[in-house]
Formats: sequence, structure tokens, C-alpha cells
Amino acid sequence: MGESIFTPIFIGFVVNVALFFVVRYGLKRNFRQASRITLIAAIVVGISSLIVSGWQGIGIGVVSLGMFSCSVLLYVLSFLPSNQ
Repeated sequence: MGESIFTPIFIGFVVNVALFFVVRYGLKRNFRQASRITLIAAIVVGISSLIVSGWQGIGIGVVSLGMFSCSVLLYVLSFLPSNQ
């Protein structure tokens, strides 16, 4: 029963990876700029979940948790020397 929380977190992770590739290759940004944009997008989605509130806000907040974890991972990876 407890594994059901991982589904929306995984959805947020996948959405953020898709957003990263759209920003990276669609807008022709480099790795660090794309990871910074997705980090800001995850924070904006998290703040919007507080504004929406209620059960919908909780769902958006859980999805934004997956987005935030993915964007932090991508942002840390952007500082590795192989990606510059």
C-alpha cells in the first residue's frame, strides 16, 4: 500500500526529464542552463501546489517532489567536468 506514493513521484521525475530534453535540444541551451531552467520550473510547480491547496494541491506537490529531485540531480551533474 505504501508504494503508491512512488507513482506520482516517478511521473514528476519523467516529466522533468522530458522538460529537460525539450529545453536542451528544442531551445538549444547547454546542459547547465537547461538544468537551471528545470530547477526553477520544479520550484514554481511546488509553490503553485501551495496556492492550489486541497487534495489537488497535495497531488501537485507530490509530483513536484519528483520534479525537484530530478532537477537537483541534473543540476549536480551539470557541474561535472565531462558535461562542460
